[in-house]
Amino acid sequence: MNQLALLADAGGGILIGADHDAWQTNANTALQALLPQARFRGTTNPSTDGQFIGDALLGHRVSVTARDILRHWEAVPNQGEAPVGDYTDFMGRPVTLYSLVETADKPGGGRKRPYISASVFPGAGTTAIDSDKSVFDNLPTHKSTPD
Repeated sequence: MNQLALLADAGGGILIGADHDAWQTNANTALQALLPQARFRGTTNPSTDGQFIGDALLGHRVSVTARDILRHWEAVPNQGEAPVGDYTDFMGRPVTLYSLVETADKPGGGRKRPYISASVFPGAGTTAIDSDKSVFDNLPTHKSTPD
């Protein structure tokens, strides 16, 4: 939900996913038609040495904890590495893909690999990938006056 809401609020976009390594071939075919040099690659095994960047994935519309997403990735540890960086699209226009979440492979301490990327800047701030806090926990409460 948060990924789709992020794209909608940015004025539209395309979501291409390759959740596990088995799906990279088809995802790369679609992705490379748009960004010829970009591709999903490899197989990763996520550690707790990482972070979500910005709050787009954890609270753009609905609150999701980082730990819940990490537990899903740990359950089937063969996620692909998402493309990040500067590319040129099929019409010759520049496109930057930003990392929305990245983590090192187990046991941690190595290069942090991007798991999800987007052409939308994710915003400032980070949330530990194993955090059980909601990004909505930090919003001020609104209290009405007594009747």
